[in-house]
Amino acid sequence: MNLVRSILEKAQEDTRERLFVYGTLREGFPLHEVLEDSEFVDSGWIEGFAMYRIGDVPTVEESGDSQDKVFGEIYLISPKILQKIDDVEGHPIVYKRTWVNQLGGVWVYLEMNMHPSYYENKVEDGIYK
Repeated sequence: MNLVRSILEKAQEDTRERLFVYGTLREGFPLHEVLEDSEFVDSGWIEGFAMYRIGDVPTVEESGDSQDKVFGEIYLISPKILQKIDDVEGHPIVYKRTWVNQLGGVWVYLEMNMHPSYYENKVEDGIYK
C-alpha cells in the first residue's frame, strides 16, 4: 500500500507546474491562500519585465529592457490550483499566463490590456509592497 501511495504521489509531483507570483499571490498578501498546499521553491527576479501599480494591484508586462526586473516567488502547483489561479487572474482576458524561460522556466501572469495611464505608476524597484 505504501508503494502505491508513493507512486501516486510521485505522479502528482510530475504534473505540477512552476508558477512565478509577484503580487497579491505572494506570501503575506491577500490571495496567497489560493495557492493552498503548493510547494514554495525559491524567490528571485525575472529580467526584461516591468511592474506597474493599478491602485492596490500590481501588473507586469514584458518590457524588453534588461534594466527592468520583477521580484517574485516560485511555487510548484497542481493543475487544479493552476486552473483556480487562471480564474482568479482572468486568464486569458485580463492577464495572460505566459511561459518565461528564466529561473528554470516559470509561468507568469502578464497584463493583456495596458492602459496608457498604467505607465505613470511604474514600480521602479520591481517589488510589490
